Amino acid sequence: MSHVNIICDKNSQLHGLIMLLAMQSLLKHTHFTSSIEIRPTALEADCLPKYLTISPEEWSWLLSLGLDETQVLAKSDGAFCLGWSFKNWLGIKQETFCGFAPLLAPVEGARGANLAARFMRENQHQSNFQQHSTALYSLNGQCWKTNHFSHPVNSPTNILSTLEYGVQLNVEGLCEVIQSKCSNPREFTGNLEGTSDTSTSSVLSISLLGNNFTDAMASANIKTSNNTSGSLACELSVSEQGFGITHFGRTTASSWRLNTSTIAKIVKVQVDVQTSSQSLSMHLPASMMLCADMGITTIRQYISRLSQMLPTNQGWLSNTQNVIKNNLQEINATCRLRALLPLYLSGKNASNSAQCDALINNFVHCGMIEEAETPLFDQAIMENLLLAFNYLPQSESGNAHLLNEEALSSLVNRVQSQFKQSAMALPNHKEYLERYLSRYL
Repeated sequence: MSHVNIICDKNSQLHGLIMLLAMQSLLKHTHFTSSIEIRPTALEADCLPKYLTISPEEWSWLLSLGLDETQVLAKSDGAFCLGWSFKNWLGIKQETFCGFAPLLAPVEGARGANLAARFMRENQHQSNFQQHSTALYSLNGQCWKTNHFSHPVNSPTNILSTLEYGVQLNVEGLCEVIQSKCSNPREFTGNLEGTSDTSTSSVLSISLLGNNFTDAMASANIKTSNNTSGSLACELSVSEQGFGITHFGRTTASSWRLNTSTIAKIVKVQVDVQTSSQSLSMHLPASMMLCADMGITTIRQYISRLSQMLPTNQGWLSNTQNVIKNNLQEINATCRLRALLPLYLSGKNASNSAQCDALINNFVHCGMIEEAETPLFDQAIMENLLLAFNYLPQSESGNAHLLNEEALSSLVNRVQSQFKQSAMALPNHKEYLERYLSRYL
């Protein structure tokens, strides 16, 4: 086996191209080659989100595959993103923010999220206490509030080292950047768009199709407008009519909405992984379309599993097929949990309630989210999401109680003040982007 051929359709071409880029990175020191086939779909309507939001962990992964941040941002109308904002969740009038960065800072062995959770619980009954304001407890939250941004620094003694950010990118532009890189003859020897002979034993065919969500996407509603102010958070909104995600690029804002009946169809779609000695079929989970990142986390985890069974001179060993199949099915199930948790928190969708309840109950009981429970997610983001919706732990680790109540309050106020002063000293987000990308525009 000496060649890997990835098959995708127009609906899944972004995921196919990312997989191709990752495959080439994994195979670059071997004699194996790779290629991609992009096939037409039954639904060619303009129904897929025009933008996506990539979290810090996924963005770092894409950059490690060889993408250049500045070039991708310039080509993809890119803007930096510090988290997700939620509107109209549970009838809450104020905007709820879930940042990407861990809250506060560790003190004497206590995790910052534990300290923040304890402070929120002890002060939630005060009349002047702002519930759902986890933005107060991180630098990127304060940057979101003030619309300021600058790149982090490497020095751990500098408060800017705590800033964590993702990006919001135009999907078409991102595809073009990846396709251009994969077309470089010095790095790629396959046929980018065409057909490959998969009948020979030297080819491993990986099918990554989006047919299972084609019908559901037919009801998607997309609106695009000029973005005059920019935004440092992807906005998720919910109503009786449905669910929407709005991304803010450097120049354009784009909203993507699905009605309630369509969401009900999406969450019911089950995905089956099929394997053979020469092929692997991974139909993408329809529920990933409800994620702000359109399932980039899922693709990264697919690649992680595939890297364990890349073709060798002996071929793909048959006894690994069931292991790979089980792993990929687990990824699909966890992707559903990630997509449905925000909807579950909104009170508008009870699907997958058993998994969501288990995750929330464990967090409320002990103040932690074990990595084994949500292996695809950044632990800090999940904690921030639950805290933003006022799911406060009943207890934390003993280290979180080393400070008395007065000392904890003083610490939180001091750190908040430092975060706010640091954020206000940074350049305006839009001005920073214009300077940062000036030589590429």
